Order: sequence, then C-alpha cells, then structure tokens
Amino acid sequence: SSGINAEYGGRFSETVESYLIIDTRYPYEFEGGHIEGAVNVVTREDMTRIYLDNPDIPSKRQVVIFHCEFSSKRGPRMCRFVRKEDRDRNSYRYPSLYYPELYILHGGYKEFYPLYPDLCKPQNYVLMADPNFAEQLNHWQKICKTHTDSNGTTTVRGFKSRVRSQRQLNLP
Repeated sequence: SSGINAEYGGRFSETVESYLIIDTRYPYEFEGGHIEGAVNVVTREDMTRIYLDNPDIPSKRQVVIFHCEFSSKRGPRMCRFVRKEDRDRNSYRYPSLYYPELYILHGGYKEFYPLYPDLCKPQNYVLMADPNFAEQLNHWQKICKTHTDSNGTTTVRGFKSRVRSQRQLNLP
C-alpha cells in the first residue's frame, strides 16, 4: 500500500516494491473500515484462487502483511496457510517462494486504527462482535469452519489450532 510506504517516509522504496495487506476480517468489518489499499480475503479458497494459483512475482521485494481484528486468530491462520501452500507449490525449487516475506500486523486493526486513522478508509472500526451484524457474523463463522480441498472434499475444521511463533510487524 502506498499509504504504508508514505507513513515510513518512503524509507523502504529502494528495496521494497510493494506491500500487500491482507485483511482477513469478515466483509462487514472490512467495509466498516480498513487500511487503505488492503484486500479483504476471508477464505482459504479465495486466497488460493487470487494469490497462489496466479502469483504476481515482483522484481523487488514484496512484503505481505496479514491481519484481522486482533491479529490473534484469523490473520495468523491465513498466514500459516499461505506459508504451507507456498512451500508445497515451490518444493521443487527450494528455498524459493512466491511470497518469502510474510508478516502479521501486531495488535491487528484494533491497535492500528487509533494510531493511523488517516490510513483507514472509511475512518471507522466495526467490531467482529458488533450486535448490528450478528446474522452476518453467524454466516461467516459457518463458512470459515468449512474447507474444500483440491479433490472437492469438504471438511469442517476443528475449533483448536496450534499456536506457532510468527514474525510480528510492530508499528511505532
């Protein structure tokens, strides 16, 4: 996102070609306010279709930043999924990857928005648990608990997931 690069005074423009900000919050949260230039990707299937099946490999570094509301569940889960799929798809050319630099925005949108409201469009923050969106929350939680693999087999993901160390992007 150009806003992120501008916020850092273009300090990284010599080495970083682009920032890809993946907002894994549900669409009503995203539409209620998001980091300018972010892309809303909620499901593994959409992530695969948009970024893994047709990777756009820049000539310079591309920094990919994942986040959700708190960056404690949905964002890290999608980051782990992308890393695993990327490694699997590029195993024949190890250690090369489509997306070698994956980060998780520390504190998520909840901490980002109050610090950088000018980088958010619209300048607002809708909670995942906002009672005005209870029906949409229920809908998206059901969708995100199912996963269809490449063979067309649909499974329901468990509620527990292992916590792994992630590289965190801390903003001042």
